[in-house]
Amino acid sequence: MGNLRKIVSATMAATLLLSMCGCGSTSDKADIGEAGINCADLVSVDDKDAEAWMATVGHVCSTEDGAYIAQSTDDGTFLFYYEYDSGKYTKVCNKPECSHNDESCIAYLNGFEDDEECYDTSTIQKYGDAIYMSGLDNKTACIYKVNCDGSQKGKVVDLFDAEVSVSKDGGATFSEYTSFEFCIHRGYVYYCIRNGQNSSLYRKKLDGSSKSEETMVSIDEQNHVYRLEPYGRYVFFQRGQFNEDYSDMTSALYAYDTKENETIKVKDDIITVYMIKGDMLYYEVVGEGIHEYSLVDGSDKLVVSSDEAYYMIYKTSNAYIAVCFDGIRVYDEAGNLIYKAGRDVCVELSYVNDNYLVMWTANDDGESQYTFINNVQDNPDNWNSNTVVFQ
Repeated sequence: MGNLRKIVSATMAATLLLSMCGCGSTSDKADIGEAGINCADLVSVDDKDAEAWMATVGHVCSTEDGAYIAQSTDDGTFLFYYEYDSGKYTKVCNKPECSHNDESCIAYLNGFEDDEECYDTSTIQKYGDAIYMSGLDNKTACIYKVNCDGSQKGKVVDLFDAEVSVSKDGGATFSEYTSFEFCIHRGYVYYCIRNGQNSSLYRKKLDGSSKSEETMVSIDEQNHVYRLEPYGRYVFFQRGQFNEDYSDMTSALYAYDTKENETIKVKDDIITVYMIKGDMLYYEVVGEGIHEYSLVDGSDKLVVSSDEAYYMIYKTSNAYIAVCFDGIRVYDEAGNLIYKAGRDVCVELSYVNDNYLVMWTANDDGESQYTFINNVQDNPDNWNSNTVVFQ
């Protein structure tokens, strides 16, 4: 009888285990949408995910309370912190004796100088408790970080040997063959190495404990991987195919699944800008406007009709924000234009989320000018704005 109980118990346990496994598998499959994406995993994890919008573009990144800005001044390039509520800003350095006006300051970011540590401030990202950016260290492309509290800065991980072209005055810059986009996501740095019009997607552990892995291999010399955007367990990116004379290209949106270590084609004909929000993909078709594509059922509809060409778009909870070569546009959910401003107000949408918006332009003196909006969900006529020139 005792042996029978053991057999029955073991059988029940095995059945329960198989049932649990089966349920998990069924659930996973049920969550896979029309685009091949597990929509249940399009959720950010605090301190493990990078910012989801325009992660690879812009020298501004944000927290709940303020924004970090890498900006050139008369004394050099520094990392600033701007507090949304107060409108005050400071350089990111906690050294009490620091004058904050030379290279001894933690906030100081070395420019490109041959054979020296130098920071590329064209893209900065917040990840965990630090601000990350790419750069060079003795002609090796690498990732640097500055702690958010201004306590220290330094190199995090080497990526690849960079080809460096040296200008006549001794300065060094990335050549077109070694410039790269990057994003930091769930413990890895993802980056593109470009060679002419050909590029591939790689990743490497942020702590340097792994070798670089090629996650998306270009098939021929006309392939181009670009516009990396992490979201949930995925890293989205575009891959373009040029025609023979490079006068036109076709492009599709892909997603690298960090859990399954595989690449999925999400949608064809995503050539220009896009963004992921929830289980929706927003993208532009030049000459038509902004489309909304469901990653769940594959439905696609035009939500903003416009013949302007946008190079930045964002969907808030109640509006669409777009930037074209003639300034910024805001449309309501019905697709009606409710706000329009020119390049004197906005050349670049440096950062935006459902609460805050940061616009960049150059003022009449040629200085970088940032406009901060802290009530994005309100009608643009009621936006509270603060314009700052960092010094």
